[in-house]
Amino acid sequence: MEPKITYIEYDISEKILDFLKKPSSIEKNIQYEYEINKMNTSFPKKVVYENDEKFFYLSCVVRLVKFGSSYFLKETQKKGFSYNKKSKKLKLWFGTNLGERAFIKPFLSHINANWFDDILIQFLTKGGLEKIIQGKITNPIDYCKYYLRANKFKDASPKLFYRSLMNGGMNKHDLFRIGKVCKNINNFFIKFTCPTKTKGRTNLLVETGEITDDLDNGFIEATGTVGVRGGTGSTVDSFDMNDYPPHDMNILLDTAKQAEILNEKIDINWSGKRLKDEHKKFTKIIMDAQVKYMEDFIIPYDETEDIFVKLLAEEEGFELLDSKKKVFKEGKIMNHCIFTNYWDSIFKKTYVCFHIKYGKEEATFGSSFFFPSPNINEDSSVVVKQISGAFQLYGYANETPSREMRKFVTIKLKDTTNKLKNGGNYTLSDFIPRENILDEIVDRV
Repeated sequence: MEPKITYIEYDISEKILDFLKKPSSIEKNIQYEYEINKMNTSFPKKVVYENDEKFFYLSCVVRLVKFGSSYFLKETQKKGFSYNKKSKKLKLWFGTNLGERAFIKPFLSHINANWFDDILIQFLTKGGLEKIIQGKITNPIDYCKYYLRANKFKDASPKLFYRSLMNGGMNKHDLFRIGKVCKNINNFFIKFTCPTKTKGRTNLLVETGEITDDLDNGFIEATGTVGVRGGTGSTVDSFDMNDYPPHDMNILLDTAKQAEILNEKIDINWSGKRLKDEHKKFTKIIMDAQVKYMEDFIIPYDETEDIFVKLLAEEEGFELLDSKKKVFKEGKIMNHCIFTNYWDSIFKKTYVCFHIKYGKEEATFGSSFFFPSPNINEDSSVVVKQISGAFQLYGYANETPSREMRKFVTIKLKDTTNKLKNGGNYTLSDFIPRENILDEIVDRV
């Protein structure tokens, strides 16, 4: 065949092309400085070169470059590969990563592989692309089957894997980590495939073979059963989705990461409560090792300007997080960002945090912390640093605390405010949280 060049994408400006055709001159230099140089002079280029033996796919960015008084187009950010038609092997150039959508999607479209969903691109391998080019893989399920077998997931269901991907939230790192720490990866796929609106208890019948199309679009009827093609009908796995809300999926992935570090195993069928308990246990083991080598810093809260914080710390259920290690442990145990996002503010004493216990419930309280505008009365001698009425209160993994917990905290803030108002020479006429604000909050929660 005659060598063939196909431009998949190359929308270079006609004005740029006309400019390049002009002979060198002062007029051309002036046009470049005052017109061309103010335009977009970078253009994506994606092209396929094909002959009898091979084809080449090149993706790059073409830039208009000036060198002295000369102007030319230069190819930068090159990526690509060649495919040998005889050996049926692919060769990558320039350290190309096939998992970049902007690079590979136009080529897949060029070879009529539009069936290859965006969600699969992160799982695209050199061997997989070779089989797509050869026409041996022509649909998403077959690609999932190839990928799972190539990576030693022998008992994994391609259909469940694909539908768990389409349901969102899983990446390649999650797949390999879960595969390493759990016994049956199909159970993990089911967690992703089950819809959040599923109610009641659903029996999920799973074998190593394909699951029937009753699992269409990832939805399972609340009272129905997913059958196994050629299966015996025995219940292999069963769990209650009400015990495992979508929020817990993040905890599951985090627990899997911890299990990998600690060489532990996890059970995908743990209830939400058991999962949180195991996550806390793993967190404590890792945290104790981290804290051992951490240099501590104690926040120097003052007996006068920080009196509100001091008094609040005396309230039952309120533990003041007044050191670097305490804040670090709080973030780890409660599985949120208090240390990562707020330690700097706590260190500067512009933010204050407490660990709250109310019955069996636990939460983290945080509020901005500042000096009010002074309004000194004759009987006042000290300006008390205040905390904002717009406080933050989060449970484990940023869950919303119960109404009872929110009311408990708000009432304690109000009680502490009243203690200050009823004793000592403090400036409280401008105090926040003011009593009327707290009354409104208590009525609201």
